[in-house]
Amino acid sequence: MPTQTAGPGPLLAPPVLADVTFGDTAYRQACAQQQFEVTSAIEDGYWSALPVCEDLTAPLLACLDGARVFVDVGAERGFYACLARQQMAAGSSVIAIEPDPVRCALLGTHFADDPQVRVYHAAAGDVDGRITLSKPDGRSARLGGVGSRFEVHSVRLDDLVGHDAVDVIKIDVEGAEALALAGLERTLSWQRPLLFVEFHPWIDEVSADGRNRIRNQLSRLNYRIYRMFDDGPRLVPQPGGRMILVPHERDAPGRPWRRRTSKQVSK
Repeated sequence: MPTQTAGPGPLLAPPVLADVTFGDTAYRQACAQQQFEVTSAIEDGYWSALPVCEDLTAPLLACLDGARVFVDVGAERGFYACLARQQMAAGSSVIAIEPDPVRCALLGTHFADDPQVRVYHAAAGDVDGRITLSKPDGRSARLGGVGSRFEVHSVRLDDLVGHDAVDVIKIDVEGAEALALAGLERTLSWQRPLLFVEFHPWIDEVSADGRNRIRNQLSRLNYRIYRMFDDGPRLVPQPGGRMILVPHERDAPGRPWRRRTSKQVSK
């Protein structure tokens, strides 16, 4: 049974959609439709046909067997949070973090009656405070870049998860990987979770020398970097693309991505 920390409180609680001023009607309708498609496909067992299903999805789900707490950083439309909630055993917890106020409000509504899921309206960073994100058309919110802008609270993931027994973390933060990992130092040192991370090409634009900082942090904390190939995971020297970060004392994930349930359809 995971150790539960206090709820997010009013500062990081998901907003009520009616109170959100960001985004026009078309954007809100598109977000609602995308989330409906995701949750419906997961409930019906056809999630592997969704465009958001990727090469790390099945290995991540396999690692959730027996996990106590899963943290979804950059939850967006809730694909991984919903899959984890379905996959994980009773008594486990899911923590979903999303900066986009529209998507976070929809997630908050979807999980409102589920005490095992906590939704936070925040961006993962290395400091606590307010930041400005941009939202390019058709893309996820990010630091810098072009598009509509909005403010959101930046929070260190160490402070957000507290002393929860975190086993698996997924991170997709659109180039802010160095900042998110810097704010996760204590959890990586004490809890030793597996991390499934999307490393974007513009990391160094978001955070100066970000790629080297990530590599040095992982080396210092004795984390190994794996990329998934058709024949299994392989060690690689530096982060780039979709990676699995594994503490040196744990085995790399195997080849569970070849498994299909009876309801899953072929791509």
